Amino acid sequence: MSFEADIMLHEALDKHNVHLSVLVAETGLWANPEVHRILVAETGRASYFPKHRRYRPGQGERCGAVLRNGVRLDNNSLANHAIKQALGVGKSAKGFETCHIWPNSCYDVRYHTAIANLVLLPRALASLSDYNAEVRRALQYRALELYGWYPAEQAKPSKPNFYPTNWREPEPFTERIAKTIRRRIAAISSWGY
Repeated sequence: MSFEADIMLHEALDKHNVHLSVLVAETGLWANPEVHRILVAETGRASYFPKHRRYRPGQGERCGAVLRNGVRLDNNSLANHAIKQALGVGKSAKGFETCHIWPNSCYDVRYHTAIANLVLLPRALASLSDYNAEVRRALQYRALELYGWYPAEQAKPSKPNFYPTNWREPEPFTERIAKTIRRRIAAISSWGY
């Protein structure tokens, strides 16, 4: 006998009319849209750490290595740092994972640390952003709603057939976050990105 977890889960969700995107909507932590707006206005890009992307260990890449084009390889710690700084939570967000909203966008320097491409989800739900199509579509449309953003080479997301109405509001834009963003912009400028 063979067991297919994805099929079993999909059948159970349909049978009980359960939408995992409702849990994601209620528990995801989003940066205030002002963070994204300021980054783009001041630097011309959405990246919190330009010239960085996730490394591919299966292709012989090493975390921390710098490629010939100046791109530094990361293990997701910079994306994690970026979203926590943009939220103003630092290490106080416990039990969350940093999730990229668009598949494989972590391997692109334009999107790896783009605030509009990141959300903090409870660890128990985080893999849904990679493996559940309903959740991915809901997150992508929510990013469009909040930030007016989606990757340049992707089609503009449309509102999914089922779209949660219980989205947690983005965290407030505080003076602490404003100071952090100003320091980040100064660092980006000084590095010549």
